[in-house]
Amino acid sequence: MSNTEDQRIRSTSLWALMLVAITFGLVVCVAFMFLFVHPVPPLDAATAERMKLSEDNLEAMVGHPAPEFRGGEWIAGGKPDVAGKPYLLFFWATWCSACDRYQDDLNELAANGAIVIGMHPGGTEASDVQIAIEEMQLSYPTFLSTDASGPSAPVSGYPVALFPYSIVVDANGFVVERGEGLKESKKKLLELMQQSSASKKRSNSDGHSTTE
Repeated sequence: MSNTEDQRIRSTSLWALMLVAITFGLVVCVAFMFLFVHPVPPLDAATAERMKLSEDNLEAMVGHPAPEFRGGEWIAGGKPDVAGKPYLLFFWATWCSACDRYQDDLNELAANGAIVIGMHPGGTEASDVQIAIEEMQLSYPTFLSTDASGPSAPVSGYPVALFPYSIVVDANGFVVERGEGLKESKKKLLELMQQSSASKKRSNSDGHSTTE
């Protein structure tokens, strides 16, 4: 076999291998997209309008007193003492798979002294909520709303229509932060806790010097 023929065979084999590799890569990419990446369908007009109304109403609550916990049922603990303390409300549901990813962060916040309160919409049996809490090993109480169930039903006075959602209330009882997920609310809560801790230290320091 001549050198020219040998080179031609090698070149052909190399191109064939490259083609196989490219084809395999495309198949893997398509399979990954099909299995793990699910396109989000556009919201229908009614749902989009409901979401917008919910966001507008929640935004209007910022800077105003937070609604009192009314009706409902406390699960995995009683109502925490929130007087004069900042706290975080996390709106979740047993049927909300996207809520699960935030539970470790919330447990960590609670373990570090933050007041975290789970908020669950109506329409779910208390026993089912209790089971979910035990399975996820949540270390904070959840308020199960007794408001009417449904996508437009409020959760103890909060017009939340999207889960997961979080709201921060400051030490004076005013809503100061709200949004989807947890990121911004967590940041705000930690900021308020630091401010509260610094204020207490100053107060103790002033009181000590006055006593002397």
